[in-house]
Amino acid sequence: MCYIKPDIVHTQCFRSTLFMQYFATKVNLFTTIHCVFYQDFVFSYGYFLGSLMIRLYINALKKYDICIACSETAKRLLLEKYKLNLTYVRNGTQIPKAEHIKDELLLTKKRNALGITGYKKVFICTGRICIGKNQAQILRCLRKIDNICVIFLGNGPDFEKLRKSAPKNAIFLGNVNNVYDYLSMADGFISASFSEGMPNAVLEALMMGLPCILSNIEPHCEIKKLYPEACDLYKVNDDDDLVACFCEVIKREFSCDSYENISSKSRELFSSSVMSRKYQNIYDEFSLVNSLSVLEKI
Repeated sequence: MCYIKPDIVHTQCFRSTLFMQYFATKVNLFTTIHCVFYQDFVFSYGYFLGSLMIRLYINALKKYDICIACSETAKRLLLEKYKLNLTYVRNGTQIPKAEHIKDELLLTKKRNALGITGYKKVFICTGRICIGKNQAQILRCLRKIDNICVIFLGNGPDFEKLRKSAPKNAIFLGNVNNVYDYLSMADGFISASFSEGMPNAVLEALMMGLPCILSNIEPHCEIKKLYPEACDLYKVNDDDDLVACFCEVIKREFSCDSYENISSKSRELFSSSVMSRKYQNIYDEFSLVNSLSVLEKI
């Protein structure tokens, strides 16, 4: 770092944020906070370790020039608890040139290869398999609705336990390299999470044109507010409400135009280029303020 002499060092994770705090007097420090960490750390690592991580993280963040939350909701929730120099840039993502499969024969062929036949709708759920993501609730509801199927992509501490107890209309595939292939053959996306920052998994599904069923945690509500037509919310961890939401969505017919409209608007709202421009604006403003400060001292 002494050789490069950067104007700004920007960290992106818990470990790098803790490490770089020791250089706070030598370089301008920025960090992006990717979750509502006082919730997420406890869900992911348990109360004791999670609480320790929260304390270490907060102590480090207080030494940073600018902290950037990944959503407007995350910023508000964090500022309610902590005094930080905090702004936000909503997460964005970029997916390869891919779209929902329109050819019924190809769609049927791909689903048949996975043994997915006879279901009215196929949903997909991607991400870490753990308590915080609440896939267990989806399984409970699938036992009450046998005409839909949910494909689970990802791994985590609860993977084996949930896979072994899953009903036949739940398919656990673990980590895969071709997530977009699975998104392209689904009818919709489901996230039952207890806690999120601004979930890239949901944004990627929307950009693929998939309507989403989401728990009504506040980051999901922020997405719903931005694009209400593409999202259905249900009360978090309420099985009856999720079953009712599934049943309502099953009744709808989605045309090729529906998928294309969702994809097109989502790429405008949640693209990585939009996110990148907002980060660049923050860097420019910070550099300008620093330059003016130096001039005032001359």
